Amino acid sequence: MGRRVAGDPLLVVRFLHGTPERLRALPERAVRNRLEERLEEAHRPRLLGGKRVQVVAPRQTDSAYAGVIPIFLEQARNDEPLTVDGDGSQTRDFVHIDDVVQANLLAATTDAVGEGYNIGTGTETSVLDLAETIQQATTTESKIVHTEPRTADIDHSVADISKARERLGYEPRMSLREGIDALQKTTRSTELD
Repeated sequence: MGRRVAGDPLLVVRFLHGTPERLRALPERAVRNRLEERLEEAHRPRLLGGKRVQVVAPRQTDSAYAGVIPIFLEQARNDEPLTVDGDGSQTRDFVHIDDVVQANLLAATTDAVGEGYNIGTGTETSVLDLAETIQQATTTESKIVHTEPRTADIDHSVADISKARERLGYEPRMSLREGIDALQKTTRSTELD
């Protein structure tokens, strides 16, 4: 189901940076896409940027473009093998969405407007350790199997959060296991609705 915008159509037109005549000439899908782009742009945090880390959050999908956590969780729920690319020694920085929100709130109140901050935990976790943590958290019978390494995969990725700590007072609060447990709880309650 697509998003709907209610209200004065002329305000929507102005929001899209167009004139009614120009927008009428466009296909409805193009107008809808432009509106979604503008809404996303208007609500995008502008203070936080930097190294991308894996965010632990509800409602992530297990698609080919998703992070490894929703993929492993779906495999564990279905008692399928947890598929680790290569030997699993590649590392990632997994940060819970609550910590990302905390960082955004801190950044919104800082005087250092326009500064970029890396937000994560500052802790490397191997993909193999993550798979083992998910096994424990889900009490699955799933085994870990190793597949061929992905081409062009990054060996190690961790955020340097020292600037965010120093200037924002940011400190990640949720451990990886706590984040996975919270994610499990949220997923179960969503499935019951």
